[in-house]
Amino acid sequence: MCKMARRIGSGEAVEIGLRVKRARVARGMTLKQVAARCGGDHTQVSKIERGKFSSLNAYVHKVCNELQIDPASADEASPQALHARLDRLIREKPAAASALHAVFDALDRLAN
Repeated sequence: MCKMARRIGSGEAVEIGLRVKRARVARGMTLKQVAARCGGDHTQVSKIERGKFSSLNAYVHKVCNELQIDPASADEASPQALHARLDRLIREKPAAASALHAVFDALDRLAN
């Protein structure tokens, strides 16, 4: 199945990249092994893992398929996904930072 390339934000790219790296390492594969199986170069896989891509293109889909990852379904509760979401929120709405500090303070009080 051929998938159309879809532009994504940097936060989503970082989150997908972290999931790609986790899956690759869990399978004991090197960057070069993944790249060879996907018909590319290890530098391309490295860029994906570092979130240095701006669209879900055919090669990103090949890498995700090879590692059995669905790039469209993020683990919303993962620390990486939460970090990416917070980063995106602060970048897009800087005024939200003070509200987030209040939320973190409240969570700290609950935890203690």
